[in-house]
Amino acid sequence: MSLDWNVWIWFLYLYFPLLSLIIYYLLNKQIAGRPQTFVTLFMGSMAAKLFISMMVLLMVIYFNPSIKIPFAISFMFLYLLYTTLNTIFIFGKLKGK
Repeated sequence: MSLDWNVWIWFLYLYFPLLSLIIYYLLNKQIAGRPQTFVTLFMGSMAAKLFISMMVLLMVIYFNPSIKIPFAISFMFLYLLYTTLNTIFIFGKLKGK
């Protein structure tokens, strides 16, 4: 269990920052554009992140049942953390505009 867990925790530490940076970059480019486009992109990116993350979580739990509880707890914590940080930074940019 220890070896599997170490591999997957590093996956989490790379997955969430990279996904959040991509979403932040896309949204940051769209801030100066039309507000309707920004809202559509924001909602679409958050929905895509949710569904992609759900698929990753279900696949890891299905193929590695020995680490399902610690992985699921860590995954949900990091998902909420990075989603909150991404939203705070984007709305901070919007207020500064």
